[in-house]
Amino acid sequence: SFSAGLFFYQDLVKSASGFIPEEVSDSVWSEFDLTGFNAFSIGLSAGYQYTFVIKGNFFINLQATPGLGYRRLSGSRQSGAIEAVNQLAGHALFRLAIGYEFKHFYLGATGSTILRSFKYRDYEVDLGTEQFRLMIGKRFDVNRKKP
Repeated sequence: SFSAGLFFYQDLVKSASGFIPEEVSDSVWSEFDLTGFNAFSIGLSAGYQYTFVIKGNFFINLQATPGLGYRRLSGSRQSGAIEAVNQLAGHALFRLAIGYEFKHFYLGATGSTILRSFKYRDYEVDLGTEQFRLMIGKRFDVNRKKP
């Protein structure tokens, strides 16, 4: 199935001493002096997902959904605040789900990751959100008529 939707994120990260350890080369530490950032992103996404059904009860679902939109990035560095900038925002969502259906119960697991990044000076800052869920459910027959 094709899918489409909206995405939005707010990534707020702070570190009093910065993200690069002082033991790393002075040139990298002085160039990448970011100590915090606030990145708000919003956009549209469209992708595809497919479910493989094996022997009627076992299924595997795969999904890939890229997106494109707008990002407002502001932050702070060792020497003070950086000016807020507007950027193009991209993201990619990948999801895998597996499950098995019994007569009255079902079991399942899903794992997903959302990847996004932004550029600060000559460096690419990669962000990711991962999620894993285990599920067990009971089926109820709501259409059965009572005598």
